[in-house]
Formats: sequence, structure tokens, C-alpha cells
Amino acid sequence: IGNRANERRTVVLGFSLSAGNGSAVNVSAIKFRKVGVLSDSSVNGAYITRGGQVIGQYNSLSSGVIAFSGMSINLPAGQTVNFGLAIDVAGGLSAGNTVSFSVSGSDVTSSDASGNAIVAGGSAAGNIFTVTTVSNPSLASLTIASTSIANSVTAGTTGNIVGAWNFSVQ
Repeated sequence: IGNRANERRTVVLGFSLSAGNGSAVNVSAIKFRKVGVLSDSSVNGAYITRGGQVIGQYNSLSSGVIAFSGMSINLPAGQTVNFGLAIDVAGGLSAGNTVSFSVSGSDVTSSDASGNAIVAGGSAAGNIFTVTTVSNPSLASLTIASTSIANSVTAGTTGNIVGAWNFSVQ
């Protein structure tokens, strides 16, 4: 984890949820456990993502447990869906602090299509991340240049280019 102030949505754990062949499953709550020397206050936000989109935002973080509740994640019968746990990292962290996250079946609250509680199994544990600092912030640069385009648009046409830019990273 870089030590950039307000680093946003750093994915720290990938996990999958599966529904058996017999019924679709609805997941209403998940808890993730934090391990390492990174304090709870160093996490400014936590999210469950799917395909890069946020589908859940945490309700609380206390004693190293990130809780998501009031969700409605639907898993079709016989399907496995991949997700990510992403966090917002606070600025000003001490280099060398470490953190990882895990989830187990007992941390997942789910029910079948009839509303019956399901006892989930399995677990996932993420890599250990280490906070680091960079003493030379000019390690990379970004150059943005606009590209010339036409200056008129015919009403009613589609697919008109109204702006174009080139991004170069060094």
C-alpha cells in the first residue's frame, strides 16, 4: 500500500461467493477481519466491489472487523461470482505497518430463495500489504495534450467527436 494521502479503493482481498445448484442465494451481510499493525483509524472507507463497481459500503469498522450489512447480493443457483474488498487508506501512515484481510463462511449472512438461513463454508485470506513511502515523488510524470478536432457539429448526427486528449506517462 502506498503512503499517498487519501488513497482510494485499493483492492486488498479477492473472494468468491457461490450458490448451490438447488437455489439462488441472497447475501445480506459480510464481515472481514483485519490482521496486522495497521490501526482501524488508518482505513477511511471500505467497499465490496464487483467488476470494478462498488456494490456495498461498510457500516462499521471496530476491533479489526469491517462489517457490511443491509445488503442484497443475489447469487443465481449454481453460479459463482467474484468480488473484491477495497479500502480507502488514510494519509500520513508510518512506513513498515502491515495489514491483510480475511473472510470465512461464519462471517457471511445469507439465505435461500425461501428465506431460510444458509450456513456458509469456506474462507479467503488476502496477501500482507506493507505501507511504504517514496522519497522522490518525481518518479513518474503525466503529460496531457489536447488533439485538434473539428469546431462544428451537425444537429442530429451521432458519434461526433467533441474532444480528444493524449495522455503520456513517463
